[in-house]
Amino acid sequence: MEWLTSNGEIYHRICVYWTAALEAGKCERCGEAIPEPMLRLARSQRADRERIARDRDVRKSLKGLSQRFATIEEKTNATLRRTSSEPSRNDE
Repeated sequence: MEWLTSNGEIYHRICVYWTAALEAGKCERCGEAIPEPMLRLARSQRADRERIARDRDVRKSLKGLSQRFATIEEKTNATLRRTSSEPSRNDE
């Protein structure tokens, strides 16, 4: 095999070189055309990697929002408990 792919990058064994520039469709070092099946596979791997990164960022963001919501809810409940346990001024 002359070409290998991993994580959206393509390795050209002849040049002993990894390339991430898939748009050109050529080896960055020697200029030889990268076979279309390798380009498709590398693009698919890159898209998967980007999707996983986006999912991770969304999960992290949602976790932060959930923590802030829980803090606000806790403060609100504490205020409501305090307010409901105080005698009203009309009762005195």
